[in-house]
Amino acid sequence: MKDKILLKNFSIYFVRNVVTAVCPMVILAYCSRTLGVSVIGRVQYAQSIVSFFMLFSSVAVSGYGIREIAKRQGSTQRIKEFASELLTINLVEMLLSYIVLFSILLIVKDLREYFFLIIVLSIDLIGNVIGMDWLFRGLEKFYYISIRTILLQIISVLIMFLKIKNSTDIFAYVIILLIPTAGAGVWNFIHCCLKKQTGLCFSYKKLKKHFKPLIYTFGIAVTANLYLMLDTTMIGSILGDYEVGLYTAASKLLKMVVTLISALCSVFVPRLSYLYEKGLKKDFSELLANTFNFIIGISIPGAMGICLLGKEIIMLFCGEEFIKAVTTLQILSVDLIFASLSGFFAWQVLMPQNKEKIIFYTTFAGGIVDFVLNLILIPQWGIKSAAISTICAEFIVSMLCIKGSMKYKEIIVLFKEIWKYIFATVIFIPIIYSIREKCNSDIEVFAFSCISCFVAYIGGLVILRSSYLKKLVNLLKKR
Repeated sequence: MKDKILLKNFSIYFVRNVVTAVCPMVILAYCSRTLGVSVIGRVQYAQSIVSFFMLFSSVAVSGYGIREIAKRQGSTQRIKEFASELLTINLVEMLLSYIVLFSILLIVKDLREYFFLIIVLSIDLIGNVIGMDWLFRGLEKFYYISIRTILLQIISVLIMFLKIKNSTDIFAYVIILLIPTAGAGVWNFIHCCLKKQTGLCFSYKKLKKHFKPLIYTFGIAVTANLYLMLDTTMIGSILGDYEVGLYTAASKLLKMVVTLISALCSVFVPRLSYLYEKGLKKDFSELLANTFNFIIGISIPGAMGICLLGKEIIMLFCGEEFIKAVTTLQILSVDLIFASLSGFFAWQVLMPQNKEKIIFYTTFAGGIVDFVLNLILIPQWGIKSAAISTICAEFIVSMLCIKGSMKYKEIIVLFKEIWKYIFATVIFIPIIYSIREKCNSDIEVFAFSCISCFVAYIGGLVILRSSYLKKLVNLLKKR
């Protein structure tokens, strides 16, 4: 029964994340051609500034909120009390973030030309706080989350086709970016008010108990987001809007895949937290192994496919104007594996066990590496070096997270079938090169390569007798 519930949640969330991946790709493809590199780079640079303040106003509570809500499942009163306390802390953080943001905009002259863009994009801060997405994830309300997200993504795409016609439609582009995020926040807030699921807490004693874990989760949120935001901000400051546009094309395409994998696996976090809290170690270990195999089973072939089809992906989703971003995308493809590994061990293994302190130190180390390497390499070798810096930082984070998880005895067992995924992926190389010789257009190469590689990959896992694939097939049959 538990497996069926998880499979149901995973299935609807899979549809949600496919839409979440496809719609931004459609928006990026259309807007890149219509608005141009400089406009995309300008908006992305302003968005990266806002993203820094987003860390202060909402992101820090996400992992902590999901875990603690999951532990309180079954007690409506305890859930409401916790949600009220966390929302109050969040609102104070948001107010402080706006004070600092306005101060910086008034003091830093270089940001004044981005003033209007940054203010409009900062609406995301409000949406993220009042939306309390962590509440719905912790309660495993994935059907509600999925329906809401799909509708808002579709609305944003429809508005894009109606409103964006040329390079002067920058404001419409900004609104389109806000609809899936700030819109979701307003939707959630109305839902919470109608259901009376939260309120405000004015007891300092009750709020104080959350400060220590939130300090660690804040540190995690800051350093985890630094890899992309820091790259974009430093490229914009050192090289300019054009290079930001190129890097954005590559990093956004990869981030969509990473986000898709991470979002799908987030379905399991509340259940893992609940199982660990109740001391159900056998169920915890089994679910953990299934999650790991799923992540690795997607990230390894995904990285290989992105690397080999880098040119076709850029041409299809961004256009010829972004052709210089191909090499950067191919370099960043390696990050898909390391980001998936670090995400798994941080959020699936360490977080349910209340090990946020370890996650903080590992991500902090990665953030320092990313910053130092960017500072040294970007002035010399441009956007490609920013991609290399990101990979190095993510590699260090993943290795440190694995080391921090070694106290969990079954951790070594997780890697026993990883070689099968690698061997089943190697066949992509001759397949894609042979298709490229026979097909003329980028869309033909991309489409036939994806289909052929998928069939070959599944066939390879069958030949190599992947136990996880067999288990997955049996679970689908039972459904």
